[in-house]
Amino acid sequence: MNIITSQKESPWDWQRGWLRQSRDRSKQLRVIVRIGGSLFSTSGWQHAVQSLITQESLSNHSVVILAGGGALV
Repeated sequence: MNIITSQKESPWDWQRGWLRQSRDRSKQLRVIVRIGGSLFSTSGWQHAVQSLITQESLSNHSVVILAGGGALV
C-alpha cells in the first residue's frame, strides 16, 4: 500500500493509500474508509471522523464508511 500522510495541520494524522485500484480508468472511483479499533477509545474521535468525511464529501467519487471494532460497535 502506498501511504500518503495528510499535509494539513491537524492533531490527527490520517494515512491514505490504494489497497487495490482498477486498471479500467472508465470505472467510477469509489473510496472505502474503515475506522475502528483504538480510534474509538481516543478522545475527540467523533470530530476527527467528521472532518475526514467532510473532506472526502468534497471529492467527485462515492465514499463508503465502515465502522468496526471497539466497544462502540
